[in-house]
Amino acid sequence: MESTDKESGAVYIKKLDTGNYFFVPNGYGLRKGESTYQNTLLWFHQFNYGVSDHFSIGGGVIPISIANLLPILYGVPSPVWINPKLSIPIIKDEINISVGAIAGTLLGEKGRDLGMVYSSITLGNRVNNVSVGTGYGYADRQWLNAPVFTMSSVLKVGKKCQFITENYMVQLPKSDFKPSTNETVTYDQWTTVFSLGLKGIKKRGAYSYGLFVAFEGKKIAFGLPWFSVHLPLTL
Repeated sequence: MESTDKESGAVYIKKLDTGNYFFVPNGYGLRKGESTYQNTLLWFHQFNYGVSDHFSIGGGVIPISIANLLPILYGVPSPVWINPKLSIPIIKDEINISVGAIAGTLLGEKGRDLGMVYSSITLGNRVNNVSVGTGYGYADRQWLNAPVFTMSSVLKVGKKCQFITENYMVQLPKSDFKPSTNETVTYDQWTTVFSLGLKGIKKRGAYSYGLFVAFEGKKIAFGLPWFSVHLPLTL
């Protein structure tokens, strides 16, 4: 079923999850009783449920990886996670904040925990908005030395199409070997990740696609295409 956002004039799917961009959460969440399924790049499976209008909980799994398909690398652990999220409206449909966590582990390995706690503030409504956020990640029961900063935005560019950008900045340790002194020097380097893409809305859900590009300093580290499908599960 479709409904109209009267304030923006946009048409959106009533039961569509608008609580995140590509991956990064924003200040909005699912409404009470809503549930969604998201599949990303075929391997990432994520479910979310709105416990109330301001609190949702989700979980996900990567049940199989490319490495699992290769006999020589058989047995690579599968990541699983849960992600509770609290959304708080400061000014309805104008300013929202959220706090949440992603807590995961690797099935098949003991003591391999990983995750993140985060917060974000979103300016705008569900259709057109911009968010800034920060978070701290942890792995193997140790917190990372530096926070992750994010800045993301979504903008309606058609009746059922939105432009999305999702960007990260984080300091990561890097090691370089110095032949002149025969020493390995470790230092922190800023890594930035930029992304651009589109979200298309259909009768039974939505799909998003885009491209992520990571830079280490001024050098391109890698590029990654993105494609995901969002399906409402609420009857």
